Amino acid sequence: LMLSSYHTHAPLVRYLLSQNADPNTLNDRGQSPLAGAIFKAAGGVRGMSALRNGGEEHGNGQADGAGGGGGGETEGQAEGGREEAEATSEADKIIEMLLDAGADVDKGRPSARESVEMFRVERWRGRICGGVGAEGDAE
Repeated sequence: LMLSSYHTHAPLVRYLLSQNADPNTLNDRGQSPLAGAIFKAAGGVRGMSALRNGGEEHGNGQADGAGGGGGGETEGQAEGGREEAEATSEADKIIEMLLDAGADVDKGRPSARESVEMFRVERWRGRICGGVGAEGDAE
């Protein structure tokens, strides 16, 4: 479940949960499937790079404030951006599935709650950190 969640394989996550896989089982590093999916929803490694650079990362691989004058995306960069967007969408589906299956937002290190804060995944803050409803609700 951890690997399928992290690698954004939503159909496999759905199947494993239907077979009573425990959404709170941690991997050998103490990480939960929910925290792994949140990391992916934040953009994974590219998202972490943008956070380290203090800005938002764009499809061209540049973070706000990063150099790299003008020029558009190459075809490879555009494809990479589409794949990343698809992975983010799948990660959001997986987060919803795990929460619906009873995933504990405080389980693991970092927990899902800590991951939302650390990776600045604002669209999940209300549902995971408390406050207003599920994804898409007004905050």
